[in-house]
Amino acid sequence: MQIADWQVHLSVRGRPRQMRRHASFIRQHLTGGAMGLAGGILFALVTGSIDLFAVGAFALLGATALPGLYLRATGQLAASYALSSTFFAILVGWLCLWTGGVDSPAIFWLAIVPMEAALSANRRSAITAAAISSIVFSCLVWMSLASSLPPAHLPGIDPFLTRMVSIVAAIVYACALAMRTQEAYQRAEDAADNEEARYRMVADNASDLITRHSIDGTVLFATPASRRLLNVSPDKLIGSRLSDVAGSTYAEAITDAFTNALRQGGEATVEFAVSNVDGTTRYLETRLRATGTAVDISLIAVTRDITDRREAHMVMEEARDMAESASRTKSAFLRSMSHELRTPLNSIIGFAQVIRDQSFGPIGNGRYSDYADMIGDSGKTLLRIVTDVLRMSEIEAGNVEMDVEETRLLPIAEGAVRTLEPQARHGRVVVINHVSDDLPLALADA
Repeated sequence: MQIADWQVHLSVRGRPRQMRRHASFIRQHLTGGAMGLAGGILFALVTGSIDLFAVGAFALLGATALPGLYLRATGQLAASYALSSTFFAILVGWLCLWTGGVDSPAIFWLAIVPMEAALSANRRSAITAAAISSIVFSCLVWMSLASSLPPAHLPGIDPFLTRMVSIVAAIVYACALAMRTQEAYQRAEDAADNEEARYRMVADNASDLITRHSIDGTVLFATPASRRLLNVSPDKLIGSRLSDVAGSTYAEAITDAFTNALRQGGEATVEFAVSNVDGTTRYLETRLRATGTAVDISLIAVTRDITDRREAHMVMEEARDMAESASRTKSAFLRSMSHELRTPLNSIIGFAQVIRDQSFGPIGNGRYSDYADMIGDSGKTLLRIVTDVLRMSEIEAGNVEMDVEETRLLPIAEGAVRTLEPQARHGRVVVINHVSDDLPLALADA
């Protein structure tokens, strides 16, 4: 039967088993309360009159709806059962009060009250119901001894027959309660079996090894993954320690991990290696977590294969070392090449300066002087490029120091134009410098 969320309290929504229990309790008590009120109205209509006994009896029958409403409002199932038992005991006490006290045929029903409370699976509710039944019975005994009972409402009815009918009804009701208790127990047992089966399925099919250990490291439980990871069956692993499987090389590290898990926040990690049947090595990582109370503490360990991860890490380290070695070789080559190029470039720049200054006499054609300027400027540009290459190698080595100073942008732009102008002229391209001399100084690496 589908149960709507609005039928139960917010605290149990989304939990099917709890929703069924709450909905069943609410439905039974609301139905019983409605039938009690309807019976009282029908009794009044049929008899034409109603006395205090009938008013109390039908009112208490109608009040059985209150525990259902209380459960719907609060979600407290144990308290609702205690409240239901209270109304049930009071109803039985009221019937006994008007039908002979301790001699009433209904007195046996007081023994049924704790049995109904036992359906809550809560010891406190059952004890509360037993206490209420005892209080009601004590009151009836006292009133019977004090002769303060009201007149009995059993005129013209055989007391023996009435008692037998009451006993049979109590037995039938007790059997129904016993069957409900058995059904509740069976449902709980089936739910526990299903939950255990689900956990067992997850544990048996997990690729990681899950183990439970005592505080001294002894394995108390192990999943089948032990065959693949440790080459040991779960049965043989139980009763031993991980340090026994890993060998003496890693025994101290594993023991320290167990100690740290118990002392330092409840968690620890350790890596170790085991030998496979084929002679290869398998690297494993175990994560430990302490669980339980101070009286009953144990450790849960999850062990996984990290061989691929470790090998990938080693490959990455080798690749990094090779890259760093190549970078160092490249930087050394660039430094050597830069120094080798600077010497001829300085000669080119120097001879261009000699030609431009006509140190050995006039050139004869003024264009040669312009070409000498271009050669000198191009040589200086190439020298700066070589210097920049050298500085890049220094940057990669982490040895560069910036020499920042204020620089005018116009001379830099004019030098670039002069360098590009011959090639641009050859391609019939006009290069125009739009950089103004009134621009603010810029910070640049000299």
